[in-house]
Amino acid sequence: MASEYPVDRWGDKEILSHSPGAQKIGERQQSMPLLFNHKPDNIIGVVESLTQEGKRTYANIRFAKTPEGEKAFSLVREKILTNVSVGYAVNKYELDTTSDVYRAIDWENYGSFTGIHPCRPNGRSL
Repeated sequence: MASEYPVDRWGDKEILSHSPGAQKIGERQQSMPLLFNHKPDNIIGVVESLTQEGKRTYANIRFAKTPEGEKAFSLVREKILTNVSVGYAVNKYELDTTSDVYRAIDWENYGSFTGIHPCRPNGRSL
């Protein structure tokens, strides 16, 4: 779902730090919407929990028992939809002046998305 893979954000490179304490994981992250293609009116499931292991964050998700949720689950199961993206807010950055990379050292998830427009290419749904 998330990693320390650098991505282009507003013309700069950004890394979501996975150092201890950088990512806020609390009650808010135990029931977040799973959206299709970043559309807030297209809820296809729920993120039930997050787990950080090393420099990666994994999500335990449950697809909704709706036509949209079941269709998305089928596309994931068939490996047609394989990417995920994360919605997050950054509270504090640190600039690495040697590489011009902004490292988010205080950030939190607020949602997860599956679809055709992933932000981080190594975020995988399966």
